[in-house]
Amino acid sequence: MALHDRLRHARKSTGLTLEQVAGRVGMSVPSLSAYETGQREPSFAQLAKLAKLYHRAIDFFLSEASLPTEAVIWQVKPPSPQAEELESQFLELARRFHSLEEWNGCVKSGGLPKFPIPAEPGAGLASRVRRTLGLGDHPGTSLLLELEYVGVKIFHLPFEPRAASGSTVGEPFGPAVLLNSLASRRERTYTLAQQLFHLLAWGQFGEADAQKAQALADRFTSCLLLPDEPVRLAVERRLRDGKMTFGELDAIAKSFDVPLAVFLRRLGELFGRTLRAVASLGEEPPEPAPNRPERFVHLALMAYKNGKLALGRLADYLGISRQEAMRRFFQDGAENLADEEVSLAPSGRY
Repeated sequence: MALHDRLRHARKSTGLTLEQVAGRVGMSVPSLSAYETGQREPSFAQLAKLAKLYHRAIDFFLSEASLPTEAVIWQVKPPSPQAEELESQFLELARRFHSLEEWNGCVKSGGLPKFPIPAEPGAGLASRVRRTLGLGDHPGTSLLLELEYVGVKIFHLPFEPRAASGSTVGEPFGPAVLLNSLASRRERTYTLAQQLFHLLAWGQFGEADAQKAQALADRFTSCLLLPDEPVRLAVERRLRDGKMTFGELDAIAKSFDVPLAVFLRRLGELFGRTLRAVASLGEEPPEPAPNRPERFVHLALMAYKNGKLALGRLADYLGISRQEAMRRFFQDGAENLADEEVSLAPSGRY
């Protein structure tokens, strides 16, 4: 595909009009139109501005390879053009993560284990996934780390609505998930499990089946995060004459890292009774989410140390200013890596 076609594709993928692009990069609409129709070619400096706005590497516009197929499945899709811009940013982060792995010689192969998806994927599929990933009796507490360990790239960004999240499977970076940093930890755990189902069932549902796929994802998520026996045992330990307070129920829900309303629905299934829906006992504030995954940060620092990234590019990869990168990672204003340790996943599996 020619340069002008790639420029038009990248702009439309971000949901931006020529007028919006012109206002953001300081170019005229006629010039941008000429670039996209092949009448003129942008200078390298102009191309660099457009690449940054479109969340693309310069190499993307200079390549003659066919365009990769990229699609994001949303759990509550943000309005346009916010959704398209988020998709572009999310896909750029996933591509950058893969580049960091390549530069450091540690590309994770294999990805998620393969599971056949039955017609009604409920407790059976959830149980197999839980055992294979080693999630234990309280799966939500370790789900994120275990998915990162098998190669799922998980990012957090702030956006509205807070119930929104997305996932994708792309070449060459593999499975990736976008979570909302405005959501509470328990909300993020629940949407991560929902997106896990979409990753496992990738390519098996079309747009016409979106409603069915969502219902199956909700069922799978409930069974995955709240396994029958551990939930029954946790509840029975606290029952007094067959009763307990909502505060006690919320404490159990928190131990499974799920929202209270989700926990109550699951209890209704397990104990055969309808419980009053309660979203939460008071508003749960969002807990801090990492700006970038720890492994991403570690690989970016190693890429800088090995000369693969300049300091400005390191800051760009980490989503911070050059000054912030100097303050956080370097000593005395000198461009040398600090001696402080970088936190990695438990047991040093990265």
